[in-house]
Amino acid sequence: MKRIITLIIAVLLVFSISACAKEAVIDLDEIKTELENAEVFVDELVPISAARIESVINLDVTLFSEGRGDFYIGSGYASGEEFGLFECNSANDAKTLVTQLEQRRDDQYELYASYATEALPLISNTVIKQSGKYVVYVAAADFDKAREIVDKAFA
Repeated sequence: MKRIITLIIAVLLVFSISACAKEAVIDLDEIKTELENAEVFVDELVPISAARIESVINLDVTLFSEGRGDFYIGSGYASGEEFGLFECNSANDAKTLVTQLEQRRDDQYELYASYATEALPLISNTVIKQSGKYVVYVAAADFDKAREIVDKAFA
């Protein structure tokens, strides 16, 4: 009898652990569409290549080399607006990417403080959100609406 109860408990434990290990899938395309439709950006944002993500944005592209890494920057006007959508190789890689994106935000703040102070509030309110291997970074003129969209997607 003790063996049967122990076996049942072990099976339940395995099922509970595997249920906890399930990772939510974040629809990055849906977030992108919602951000664009909500018109949270004043500037027209354009995608940049993976090579520029590494050299200009200073992000390690190997963190999302097996997943997805999209980054959009302003087309010329110094608005400070930009956003990135990432599916990293692992949750640990996503944590590392968050640290790099926080550094990006801080660097942008320092840069814009010298010549475009009107962008500082949106840079200060940059949304950086991680769930598992997914990371979203949004610096938008309507940062409250951007945060609402990202929070909803990560709920």
